[in-house]
Amino acid sequence: MSKKLRRVSNIRIYITQYAIFLLGGILFIAGIYMYDYGASVSEDPNLPDARGLEIAGFILLALGLIFIVLSYIYARTGARVIGTNCPLCHGTGYVDSGVKKEAKREVCSLCNGTGKMYDKGSELWEEEQKKQALSESEEQTKIE
Repeated sequence: MSKKLRRVSNIRIYITQYAIFLLGGILFIAGIYMYDYGASVSEDPNLPDARGLEIAGFILLALGLIFIVLSYIYARTGARVIGTNCPLCHGTGYVDSGVKKEAKREVCSLCNGTGKMYDKGSELWEEEQKKQALSESEEQTKIE
């Protein structure tokens, strides 16, 4: 087996969490409509019993609630992952540099391609921010 760790980016975490929540919401709403329709059909004496629709609606309601709770749990665990992701590469391990035809993917200098931010990395990140602020201020003085 490969020892290479699979990197999870912030965007993938957000998309997965919102997809789980959306699926739960759709199931919940569909369950409400099925239960309501089954109950209204069951009240009409001329139509056959629709107890199955009520049960299916209740099952969809329960599944929707389960998915909504799972999306919350996934969001909490995703927040822990996002909290340790490198702020320069956003957890991917590489940084895009250059424009259009000269675009290149380079290994992130802050996390050395791991995508994770550790205590040593936070010190480097602060130094990187200071360098960027200094270079921006130098550019401003050159423009003036």
